[in-house]
Amino acid sequence: MPSKKAKKFIAFLSVFKKQVEIESMRLTKDIAKGIAEEAKDIIENQRYVWIPLKESYAKKKAEEGLDPRILIATGEMYDAIGWGVKAGKVWCGIPSDDIHLGSGLPTHILARIHEFGTDTIPARPLWRPLLSKWIRNKKKFGKKYADAAAKKARKKSGV
Repeated sequence: MPSKKAKKFIAFLSVFKKQVEIESMRLTKDIAKGIAEEAKDIIENQRYVWIPLKESYAKKKAEEGLDPRILIATGEMYDAIGWGVKAGKVWCGIPSDDIHLGSGLPTHILARIHEFGTDTIPARPLWRPLLSKWIRNKKKFGKKYADAAAKKARKKSGV
């Protein structure tokens, strides 16, 4: 027969497993939200050093009353950036069903063109450096949520 201490530990493990699942989903949501918000901030405040617009395109944008900043002419791609939960899975970025009205392209394809460039459009990476930064910091985020799961499990199980 297990000791009282062993029973408490078994109860803790049971509660801890559920708390890890809850905190894991919260962590995933917080990361997705943070990445989406930071992507928008990078574009809005032009925080990355991208290849400048061609003079002819900058002039055209000005004549058409478009936003002069890089990656934000009409704001459609910027506005499409988001995050959420669909079918129980967290997503972040640009929804695959969003269409960029100005070009007629799916917005995520337009984002890919800007990310990697083409023969006529220089690469202006947004997602690769942003995701690299978040990946470098994943241990810090994970520890915070693991600690929260353990604390809640101890409280709920009485350990």
